[in-house]
Amino acid sequence: IMCRHGERALDIRITDGGRPMPDDCPPPRTEPTPIPQENGFGWMLIHTLTDDVSYSRRRGKNHLAMRLPLGGQGAA
Repeated sequence: IMCRHGERALDIRITDGGRPMPDDCPPPRTEPTPIPQENGFGWMLIHTLTDDVSYSRRRGKNHLAMRLPLGGQGAA
């Protein structure tokens, strides 16, 4: 887990060696449908609190990046 505190946002990057996401992407923001490995509430929270979420699978590892706005700014 890597975090970078910027002036307007907190950038977080998480890398793990777990199984890939279904269809190689996280659940979309507009559809809080549970994925088979979990109940899906975590993704709903991530999408609610963040402005940007990206996922990729490279060299057998999952790479998740997200940006949390700071200073009372709301998520997009």
